[in-house]
Amino acid sequence: MPGFLEVPGVTPGSGLDRGHLRASMLGGSGERPENLTAIYHFVNNGPMKRIESLVRSKVQAGEIVQYRVTPIYRGNRKIPAFIKIEAKGDRGFQLSQTLRNRP
Repeated sequence: MPGFLEVPGVTPGSGLDRGHLRASMLGGSGERPENLTAIYHFVNNGPMKRIESLVRSKVQAGEIVQYRVTPIYRGNRKIPAFIKIEAKGDRGFQLSQTLRNRP
């Protein structure tokens, strides 16, 4: 499939998604390897999606938001142990959460 990038650790039945660090709803690309990492499905479609939707709602309301997502790895593992999400808006919105990346 053109444009489909494999992500280390993501295999059928692993419970892992090809997770976008910057969500597609926020302009992130699934065709850039630096924007992809292995994120457990529960985390990616639960708390991470809720945070991304909150940030998107602030942007849609006209707030300028600086947004950063950082995978935190332990040792030489290819699957991050944590996903740190930080956002700061020009109208007072602030968010800093670290999600444990586990099933």
